Amino acid sequence: MKKTILSMVLLSGSLFQAVQAEWVYIGEYGANGSTSTSFDAQQLPVEGDVIRASKSMNLRDDRPRVKNQQWEFGGVTGAIYPGERFVIEEVVVSRGGSIPGDVWVKGFVKR
Repeated sequence: MKKTILSMVLLSGSLFQAVQAEWVYIGEYGANGSTSTSFDAQQLPVEGDVIRASKSMNLRDDRPRVKNQQWEFGGVTGAIYPGERFVIEEVVVSRGGSIPGDVWVKGFVKR
């Protein structure tokens, strides 16, 4: 009986965990689409898109920022693995205009 109750508590706890948004680098994009990416996104994705990883990438707790002329990255919180899907909530590009440059997205792994 105790094992059953403990199993139910652990299962229900994992079902109700809040999904935490994380940041991942998806690649470099030019005026005509991807020049290098680790996802199945050949064109620049937008909020709401779901992309699939083609290789493992770190998930981070914050997007990169330039501080004192040096790149500062968020801490690693986990990883996304080949074949896993990522739901995009926000897209950040390193350049303005028609050439996005390096692209980071905020969202969550869809399991």
